[in-house]
Amino acid sequence: MLGATFFIIPLFVYLGITLGYQPYLEHQLQDLNDRIQAASQAIPQSDQDNIRVFYAQLVNVKTLLDQHVASSRLFTWLEKNTLANTAYDKLGLKGSSQVSLSATVRSIDDFVLQAKRFEDQPEIRKATFQNLTAADRGGWHFDVNLTFNSAFLIDQSRPAPVNETAPAPAATSSKPRS
Repeated sequence: MLGATFFIIPLFVYLGITLGYQPYLEHQLQDLNDRIQAASQAIPQSDQDNIRVFYAQLVNVKTLLDQHVASSRLFTWLEKNTLANTAYDKLGLKGSSQVSLSATVRSIDDFVLQAKRFEDQPEIRKATFQNLTAADRGGWHFDVNLTFNSAFLIDQSRPAPVNETAPAPAATSSKPRS
């Protein structure tokens, strides 16, 4: 009796799935395919092409935004890591990980402290200092190229770019970071 029960129950389940549920699912699939076909015929081909072009443009804009530099993160970082006697004259972005700055400090000691501050930051892969000269109005003027870790300037809520290339090495004093 128990053996017959273990045979009959699976048999009814199999027959129910094969004869009832499978045709039901196939009918639902056919209905969806018919509705898709009707919708595609209701929209003219030129409109479909325009929708495809528009979608491609949206994807391109999203890609650009994903790779856009998060400037607020940079300014917050600069504010936190700039000493009181340092003033910036110029700021430039090169690619997605390099920032060039022109700055003026009051003394050579201020320059040394600012350079050390930049080099000690974990976000900086390399800091290259150039053109340390006496400023016209007193103090010292210098240029610095900061190479950040690859994803620091990219918005962290979005994926970082995949094909980033390393910057060319500079000819002046620098401290490479890994």
